[in-house]
Amino acid sequence: MDRTLLRSRRLAAAAAAVAVVAAITGAGPASAGNGRSSRPLSVTVTVGPPTPVGGDFGCDPTDPARCVGTFRNVRTFSGDLTGTAYQVGAAALLPDGTTYQGAGVVLFTGSVKRCGTGTMLLVETGRLDAGTGASSGTWEISAGQGTGDLADVSGSLSSNSHASDTATGKIRCR
Repeated sequence: MDRTLLRSRRLAAAAAAVAVVAAITGAGPASAGNGRSSRPLSVTVTVGPPTPVGGDFGCDPTDPARCVGTFRNVRTFSGDLTGTAYQVGAAALLPDGTTYQGAGVVLFTGSVKRCGTGTMLLVETGRLDAGTGASSGTWEISAGQGTGDLADVSGSLSSNSHASDTATGKIRCR
């Protein structure tokens, strides 16, 4: 058999084997079949200041240094995530007397770059220095808890107001 023909057949067989492995493992092109990327995307978002819509704050009557507050607010997102978010959470005053450590659940409604539109659920943890307004935190996207094009978005973002007014991270559309 001609060496060129044999070589072509081996290359075709290798390409077919790679295609089968990619189909089984989910590896391969970055398209999710609907034009949305399945590879991690770098995102940048500016989160507007919170608009309080409720909450409560109180201290333990037996130890006034132990204080916890609940909060509910609405925020706007712009950049690679564009829309609004409703957030509910709680924060505790730390021993330094000005810093709060908190956590919240965020329901985002809007669009995400190259993923589409819908809702997605994020869990936020962070710190806020009430004296300076400086904050830092992370947002973890709860995959499979959204709707529309954002139903299966996953990933995380982080922010540090000392370094920037934006949050950055990596997400997957599916």
